[in-house]
Amino acid sequence: MNRIYQITFVIFIAILALWQLPWGYRFVFKKQTQTTLPFMLFSPVSHEFSYYEKDDQNNLIGKDLAGRTYTSNELDSVLPLFYYRQLADRHALPDTIAGEAMPISKIKKGRFIFRSSPDDINGPITPLYMLLESEPKRLDFSFPTDFFRCTNQGLEFIDMKTNKIKKVKSEHFTQTLKAMGCQFPIIKLHSNPSVRKAYDNGYLMVDSRHQLFQLKMTHGEADCQALILPKGVEANQVFITEYASHKSLGFVTDMSHKMYLIDAATGTTHSIDIPGFDPTIQDIMIIGNPLIWTVRIQDSMSTTYYGLDAHDYHLYKKKVYPNKQNSFIGLHFTSWKDGYVRTRWN
Repeated sequence: MNRIYQITFVIFIAILALWQLPWGYRFVFKKQTQTTLPFMLFSPVSHEFSYYEKDDQNNLIGKDLAGRTYTSNELDSVLPLFYYRQLADRHALPDTIAGEAMPISKIKKGRFIFRSSPDDINGPITPLYMLLESEPKRLDFSFPTDFFRCTNQGLEFIDMKTNKIKKVKSEHFTQTLKAMGCQFPIIKLHSNPSVRKAYDNGYLMVDSRHQLFQLKMTHGEADCQALILPKGVEANQVFITEYASHKSLGFVTDMSHKMYLIDAATGTTHSIDIPGFDPTIQDIMIIGNPLIWTVRIQDSMSTTYYGLDAHDYHLYKKKVYPNKQNSFIGLHFTSWKDGYVRTRWN
């Protein structure tokens, strides 16, 4: 019996060592495995990536990747659509920026931040979804009294109190989607089920043929449209958006990881001029305004910044920062790529 205890103890110590020794080695002997990058934005004025940095006296100074330095007030003017409040407070906000009239109302309406990380996609989910009433009788949204789930035959709405299927509603929404060309099962869908928002875009859905649809509920009825993908493009991952500009329905990536914006007015998709984005292994942040998008994509290999035109999404400039690789392999239980706790050897 003592021998069994000894073997168990040795195995426990070995597992603990595999888990803790790599962390201890990096903590004691190695510098940071990845340099902290500054918060950078692409400027519509200089057409360069600009950022704040602390000097030797611990004072904030502005810089850009072209080597120019700025005072705080000067950097506000280089990034006027991000620091517009400071400029307006000093009565220094220009009437036009990059040749476009730019009142504060237009700046506010055109600003947005989009974020997605792999654990949003790969983490555990409960396959029950809420569909809000997009045109509520009162001004505020309210949570519905049912959920729906996706089956091979269509959508099933389930009453929360009785746990019974609402057959009439389920059939109505299923047939409406089928009438628009949707073929079940739905393989991907996304919405923003919050009631604290100005308006509701419902769900973006990808069917079994990788075609794209939008589904809302308007006055209790199904409101569906087929969205237009470029020829030969198959939708993969979808992201609903509900920004103040009402310009977009969301983003979609295709099977080759190309990213598109979905136009709210026409239901068409517009290619975004970045090489690719795989939401299952890459983190993305887009900081947008009426003139410029700054896109940051991170993965285990690198962090890449893109400066894009906000009108046609063409690329102005990009900057790649390779990540320092960790050569010390060890045992891990969590990962930034998903929300699961399990053994991993990397």
